[in-house]
Formats: sequence, structure tokens, C-alpha cells
Amino acid sequence: MVGRTTTAETTTHVLIKYFDIILSPGPTLTFNDEIASIRYEVTVLQAAGVNKIIALGHAGHTMDKEIANIDGIDVVVGGHTDTFLYTCNTGHRM
Repeated sequence: MVGRTTTAETTTHVLIKYFDIILSPGPTLTFNDEIASIRYEVTVLQAAGVNKIIALGHAGHTMDKEIANIDGIDVVVGGHTDTFLYTCNTGHRM
């Protein structure tokens, strides 16, 4: 499911595909592949002149890595899996 708002800042919403199982939305709501949907939205945003695209999600680290590989996505901010990604020089976890 993709939703779009039209303002100076454009927000595109993508729900992960297993939500159709969790929500039981009925026959009028369809769920498409997340990656294909995001690729499509990137082309729409770029055609509208957007030159920086930030993907904000909560689908987990594996999906975040797939989203990061989409041409046109500049930054991915994700959550859900609490994956440890970095130890700074002082030894503190971030």
C-alpha cells in the first residue's frame, strides 16, 4: 500500500506486505511488493524534481539493506530488529 501527500515536503508511505495477513483488510485493499513500490515512487519523486530521498521505515535490517540498494534512495532510517551496527573508537556501543 502506498499513500502520497502533496506539499513542499513529499511523504510516501509504504506498508510491508505481511500486513495483509495481520490486518485482514478485505478485498478492497491490496498490498504490492515493497521494493517495486519504492522504486516506482522514487521515479515519481525524481520526475517531480525531488533530489534527496530519505526512506524511513520499520521493516527490519534485512529490508533496510534492500531499500538502501535502490537507485535514488539517499538515506535509510530504519528500525524493528535492534541490529547492532557500530562500536565507536572509545568502545561505546551506538
